[in-house]
Amino acid sequence: MGDSSSPPLVLAAASQSSTAEKSGTVATEPAPPPEDPSCPIKGMYRLLDLITEQGSSGLVDKIVIAQESLQAFINALSPGAYSSITRVNFKILDYLLLKPIGVYGSREEIVRFLREMGAIDVEMCVNPSGAAIAQEQTYVLYWPEDTTWDDNAVSTVQRNRVTFMRYLTKLCDQLVCLLSTEHSQAIVWGDEVDDMDDASLDSENDDSDRLYDFMVAKTNEQEENVIARQGFTMNSSRLVNQPPPPNMHIDPSILSPRLLYGETTQGFMTADFRPARATVEPFSHDHQSASQIRLLFEDDVVLCLSETLEDKALKTLMRLGLSTRFPEEYEAWEKGRVEIEKRFQKLLSRRQAEVHVNLEQNSGEIRAKVRESVIGEILRAFPMLRRDGFSSGSRSADSINSGEATDFQFKKERLLILYYLLENYEGLSASQTRSLGDAVLVGRDKQKTLGILKTFAKGEKGGWFSVPWGNKKSPLSKEEAMWRSANNYATTISDSRFLAHIKTIPVNDFLHDAAVECEETAYDCLATQLDSLVSGISQQILSTQKDECDRQVQREVKSDEEKELKISRAEFVRQIEDLCRERSRSAPVRVRKETLQNQEVEYKIHILRLLADQKHNLQLDPSYVPVPVLNERLSQSFHVPSETVVKYAHLLEGDRILLGLVDAQGNVMILLDRLSRIDATIQSRSYAKFFHQDKIGQTCLIAFDESKRMPASLQLPRIPRAIYSAPDGSCVLIVQDEHGERTITAYHWSTFASTRGISVTLPDFPVDLDAALLTSIVNRNNINFVGLDLDTRSCRSVILDITRKATEFTFQERRSKGSGRHGKQTVHNSLIDCHSDVWTRFPVVPAVKRHTITSSSQRQRKTLVFVTDDHRRPFSSHFSDIISAFEKTSRKPTGDELKSIVVSARPFPSFTQQFLSSPDWPVTRFRAGEWLADLLCLIPIHIAITHENRFVPLKDGVVSPQLEKSLLGAEVNRIVDSLSLGWYESIFQSYWASKPVKVVSSMGEQSVGKSFTLNHLVDTSFAGSAMRTTEGVWMSVSPTEDALIVALDFEGVHSLERSAQEDTLLVLFNTAISNLVLFRNNFALSRDISGLFQSFQSSSSVLDPASNPSLFQSTLVVIIKDVIDSDKAEVTREFALKFQKIVQDEQDANFITRLHAGKLQIIPWPVIESREFYRLFSAVKKKLDQQRTSHNTAGEFLHTLKTLMAKLKANDWGAMSQTMAAHRANSLLAILPVALETGYSEVVPEIEPLKRQRPDMPAADREHRLSILRDSWDRAGSRQHVDDSEWISDLVQYLTRLVDLRVGHVDKWLKSNIQRFQAEHASIEELRRTFNSAVIDLRAGVQLCKSQCADCNLFCIQGRFHEGDHDCLTSHECVHDCTFCNQELLAARICGQT
Repeated sequence: MGDSSSPPLVLAAASQSSTAEKSGTVATEPAPPPEDPSCPIKGMYRLLDLITEQGSSGLVDKIVIAQESLQAFINALSPGAYSSITRVNFKILDYLLLKPIGVYGSREEIVRFLREMGAIDVEMCVNPSGAAIAQEQTYVLYWPEDTTWDDNAVSTVQRNRVTFMRYLTKLCDQLVCLLSTEHSQAIVWGDEVDDMDDASLDSENDDSDRLYDFMVAKTNEQEENVIARQGFTMNSSRLVNQPPPPNMHIDPSILSPRLLYGETTQGFMTADFRPARATVEPFSHDHQSASQIRLLFEDDVVLCLSETLEDKALKTLMRLGLSTRFPEEYEAWEKGRVEIEKRFQKLLSRRQAEVHVNLEQNSGEIRAKVRESVIGEILRAFPMLRRDGFSSGSRSADSINSGEATDFQFKKERLLILYYLLENYEGLSASQTRSLGDAVLVGRDKQKTLGILKTFAKGEKGGWFSVPWGNKKSPLSKEEAMWRSANNYATTISDSRFLAHIKTIPVNDFLHDAAVECEETAYDCLATQLDSLVSGISQQILSTQKDECDRQVQREVKSDEEKELKISRAEFVRQIEDLCRERSRSAPVRVRKETLQNQEVEYKIHILRLLADQKHNLQLDPSYVPVPVLNERLSQSFHVPSETVVKYAHLLEGDRILLGLVDAQGNVMILLDRLSRIDATIQSRSYAKFFHQDKIGQTCLIAFDESKRMPASLQLPRIPRAIYSAPDGSCVLIVQDEHGERTITAYHWSTFASTRGISVTLPDFPVDLDAALLTSIVNRNNINFVGLDLDTRSCRSVILDITRKATEFTFQERRSKGSGRHGKQTVHNSLIDCHSDVWTRFPVVPAVKRHTITSSSQRQRKTLVFVTDDHRRPFSSHFSDIISAFEKTSRKPTGDELKSIVVSARPFPSFTQQFLSSPDWPVTRFRAGEWLADLLCLIPIHIAITHENRFVPLKDGVVSPQLEKSLLGAEVNRIVDSLSLGWYESIFQSYWASKPVKVVSSMGEQSVGKSFTLNHLVDTSFAGSAMRTTEGVWMSVSPTEDALIVALDFEGVHSLERSAQEDTLLVLFNTAISNLVLFRNNFALSRDISGLFQSFQSSSSVLDPASNPSLFQSTLVVIIKDVIDSDKAEVTREFALKFQKIVQDEQDANFITRLHAGKLQIIPWPVIESREFYRLFSAVKKKLDQQRTSHNTAGEFLHTLKTLMAKLKANDWGAMSQTMAAHRANSLLAILPVALETGYSEVVPEIEPLKRQRPDMPAADREHRLSILRDSWDRAGSRQHVDDSEWISDLVQYLTRLVDLRVGHVDKWLKSNIQRFQAEHASIEELRRTFNSAVIDLRAGVQLCKSQCADCNLFCIQGRFHEGDHDCLTSHECVHDCTFCNQELLAARICGQT
């Protein structure tokens, strides 16, 4: 919603502090007013908001009413006058008077003005934008942007300046311009150019501001290069790492913001975890609680249930009472459901058994393949072994160490110990060798071995296994150390190494025989284990196959079972609905279901967008650095289960997105759709591609773009960290780690792999390059490195100026145009010249004048006071010169409007003394209600757009993606209830609800002056936004004495942004609702009349005018622009002949007859800035006055407008009257219970608790309400003073009279609402039947029992159908003091005792 620099209108109070922050108008009273939360200064209110929305050419500004500030302001004037933007009591406000004074100018002077008023103090930082009030006096402040008063400001700022000055001058007759010394001294006055040549002045002043010089320039011969410079920095509170919420069992990193891929679109994505929760989904549009559902099932009512109800939902309804109401049918359905489940369970078991048999039959083949695979693994581990040595098995491990291999390990260990010892002792004799071998291999005696070693002399020699010596410093004996070393050595040699070298043992009887024995033992060990290993692996494979096949069979059987159960549920629902209709006479009832929503993650996509002016500036100046804008209101979101991961997200042109999702099973889902529909696409599982994990494996590559390309290769010194391709196809950028630093190298495609590349040095860019992305802005050659800096919550970029080896040409302006209308360059003349800009764009004297302010308002002469320390400057004469120049050049009719303005200048002290402190300052007094209504009617509202061949109504003038989602597939009545025309609702529904309405609209080609025409015809303020051209449909209202003139401004037909179907929808809407259609077109470019009016002809066959007599009552006025007097007859004849041909070709289907009742007028319009140009507006006004009023009241027009918009959105081409009658009847049905209960059409505090008494209402509740009615009777306390029969009779008459009054009141209300609809319409008849039934219930609810009380002789005055004993509701004792009752021997007598 705008930013702090948005230009505003504000209200500020002199007696109290008041200011605002943006756009608005404000007021206060002597009593402390409600505070405006959007304004930092108490007593100041912002009335206008400047919001940003996406247009066809980029982000654009849109002015809307600031609803919260408006509420605070109105309720400050009259508490309770504002309940909502659609309900404002202007008539109460008309009892108050306002004296508004418009204030604009330099920021620092406005702050000085507020300080002087006492609104702020020196310490306070001010950013006001609104108006303030001191009793009747109200200051309407226009708070400027930073560059508002710069003559060379961008076009957006200039348009906003003119628009807000238009509002200021329309709302206030007295204006004050606060000028700083700097601004005042910078103004170029008319006398400063007097010394210039008169001829030069005449030529330049008249024409120089329309001459723009451009040239095609040849740039320097460019070489391949890449230069980096600082880009944009955009801050956002969304760019923050969120702490994981409790009970979240997924990777918390998914909650971190991340950039989205995109060559031409930029954005980032945030995530929020949503825990599991219960959700309520309506079966239909009426919501019912669980207890209400139980009551519905208990009553004899018709149930309308969906045949597509899920099993869980239907079981919920059964639990809530449906099974009790239909026990036999439920028992039969339940029995059938159980039989279906049993049958499919048997089928599942049988099919799984068949699969298992087939797998067992193939197990022999699996075992053979496993055996060969295991033997292969053994041979890879022990390549010294022979395949033919495995007669029965082997194993696939590097070690043979198992329970059965103990003998092998022992023999291997002893052989290695013996070898170690022999290698470390030289010169042993044969007997010594044999004795040592016997001790180690045969006797296996350590002590004997140590004794033998003591007799040997140590020697040194090389070894088979490179035998090491023991530790010489060991405290053990040499023999002990040698024995330990030998054991350690034996344990370090692996089985594979031992067997690989066993053949190389030196020829020695003891060693050779022992080695052969070890090898044979190894074969035996492996052979004994191979069969066991193969059997185990085969069983695992078979078990895995069985499990997977079981799951597949279960899925197939479950799917077939669910289909049959679905058919069973549908038949059951149809059966109970038929029974309901047979047994019940009451109306259908709709219920709801409750479901448990599993935990999920909500991803929100935030698109970075540029303002339209930023795009324009970047196209003209490639060095310009635009800062994208994040509009969270336009962000789109989608939801996925928490276990589903977003692996890839890529933004595409046309607001589309490519998503790659991976679910918990590893399945890959590819989706491609528009951002606005991606959530619905995910929920409906409308995947572009779906890949099962079991088919693609754990890792895969998926190519979205399958176009063929020429391959190229590049040799890199190391694996790169990241690779980026320039969006314009100029080069590839490679990120690498080099000497501990991250570097970027660019390789141009034209010289790819033939150069060493260009090293790119980045400026300050505190972003991890691995996480950065390469994208382009506006044009593909405007390349940016973009990354997220979460520490500073910002999105940063580095601009890469990439040049190729080529000669380029540019189209550029030769020189900048001066902004002043004088011969000298101006800087801040817009502080005065802004008035001329307002007169140029908007009318000074319109053809249709507003008559909002009644004669009781005291209008004063218009004044303009310039307040500045440099007050001796020629303000008055300069302003007169501006008026004269404007009247001379524009030739607009001005009357005395401009010349009657009194212009003066004052120093600030004098201004505060003579004006602010003086009660005699002549300021126009307005009625507050009418002044506010005039403000609301000044602001055009955006009511509809066309998008993707659809008609899209807007709510409160703002595009709402959430509303669009909620209305997908909605029926017309629901759409009508969802629509709101914002601040115009209260105008149409209450303040001027009884006034007739005439609708004038403007259509035509783009940029032919459609908005300009409406502004000058009916005094509207269209084109007040920053949009260069109108988009969609805008509406404004001009109140007159006789009627409300509704003006509709349409976007141009046949534009590049719109399809033929979208043009047809706009034309249909226009011709159906309007009384006068102005179609402007260029004569020179629009001679193909049949093509130009094709959208009219296409729309003529959609809605049948015969079925919609209240629509299509307009006259088509074709305005041919820029026709000189000598050509007007010929041009008119040419157009008439072409329209004649259309009629001849289409006959009774021609659009002139069907859409405009055969009425068409052609006006060859003169060229602009001629006197004849503006004189014709009076002729068009007369044509508008002659049009028949098709909308008798404003309330009727509002209903018709909303219904038509809803029908276009829902593509409902039925009769309009039928739809409106159905909607009105449904609306009245919803209000009827409240109307009968309270006598009001909305829920208000109960004045009289008269309720419709339903059979399902608890008895205690009915009796309580009846007791309140009895107690309201003024004779309730006289019961025991009159005959009880007479008293009861009078009470019954009283209650009956109350009911009659209420029924008559509601009946009159119903008749007034349905009198314009046919009485035989089905919805109207249903409404009448419901009302009559409610009246019967209401009368039955006040009938008394009148039986004798159980405790005395008085009558029972409880309800006729009360529960329990009869009760007269008294103390049952006589209240009279008489001798009979006071006898001591007698007890107190009961009432009525004789």
